[in-house]
Amino acid sequence: MVKIMKKFVLSILAFIFLFSCASQSDEVVIGAIFPLTGDYSSMGESYLSALEIAAEQANVKFIVENEGSCDVKSALTAAQKLVTIDKVDFLIGPVCLITFNAVLPFAEENNIAMFGPSVDQTIIDEQSETYKNVAVGLYPAFHKTWYQLAEEAYKKGKKIAVLQTVDEGPERNVAKFTDKYEELGGDIILHERVDAGTKDFRTLLLKLDNLAKKKSGLIIWPHLARDDRILFYKQKDELNVLQGAYLLGDLFIDLELQPFLDALGEETLEGVISTTYKDAMSEEFKKALKNKFNVDPVLGTDNVYDAVVHGSEISKDCNKNSECIISRFKNTDYAGVSGKLEFDETGNRVGTVVTRILNNGTFVIKN
Repeated sequence: MVKIMKKFVLSILAFIFLFSCASQSDEVVIGAIFPLTGDYSSMGESYLSALEIAAEQANVKFIVENEGSCDVKSALTAAQKLVTIDKVDFLIGPVCLITFNAVLPFAEENNIAMFGPSVDQTIIDEQSETYKNVAVGLYPAFHKTWYQLAEEAYKKGKKIAVLQTVDEGPERNVAKFTDKYEELGGDIILHERVDAGTKDFRTLLLKLDNLAKKKSGLIIWPHLARDDRILFYKQKDELNVLQGAYLLGDLFIDLELQPFLDALGEETLEGVISTTYKDAMSEEFKKALKNKFNVDPVLGTDNVYDAVVHGSEISKDCNKNSECIISRFKNTDYAGVSGKLEFDETGNRVGTVVTRILNNGTFVIKN
């Protein structure tokens, strides 16, 4: 009798162990790489809030790592940990273009799917045709926003001076903008590249002021990282230069508006424009973010939520296979908090570009 009971207990324990292992293997764990510190930390905070709400909704676990201020080494280290040690089912992020692109080869080598909340498919495919089986860009084609910004700039003036941060993302953005601006007949009078974290723009501001006096109607586009652009504005006012010159805005002011308003005030930025995709974000989702975390959504916050909810459901049947996850994600009907997931013939998400203008501290669609 004792032997029978012993065998019975051992059988039960074995069953519990096997069930536990099966449960653990069936459990979806998501790895996220967000900028939790540095220039884009407010973006990272918004993304993290969306991740928490979505994970609770989808009943999945997540592990978050920090990519810092678009730091490639940090992003690669994070990806290696999440994939090889934590054994996550798929990745959301990194967020910065330079870090996202840096992780792509690792993801392909390890057959792990990547979701880019603020990346478009064109950017991914330009790196390699094979990456379309590894990663999906959840934002519509960015180049269309820069083309429209160029059109808006051309309406303001036929000559422009461009300042940009030395970085892969700004380099790409400016290239798209200038191609369109010149195609329309505009002249790029000056194109200066500055390092991220530049502390003194005074010499450059004096140069621009002198140029603006010689070139009537000159537009200035400081396409700089957040803190650098804030400093540029402050030192411009300190030197009392570029008075009356039109300073072109863009979606990166729109993206992190509150830090700009806190540092510069509404009056300084009144009337700046942004070209971006029409917001299809669920109002209920916006309220949930505000009520639970007191944060506002930024570009791609809603895509984080949809990547978690839709991606985790699909991944259960794909056994972590990246091609399976990406293919099913793009070809399964799904209407999420970011709107309906639809992709065009190029693989880019479908969307409508709009021009927004800052009015009393709020961006509104320009008529």
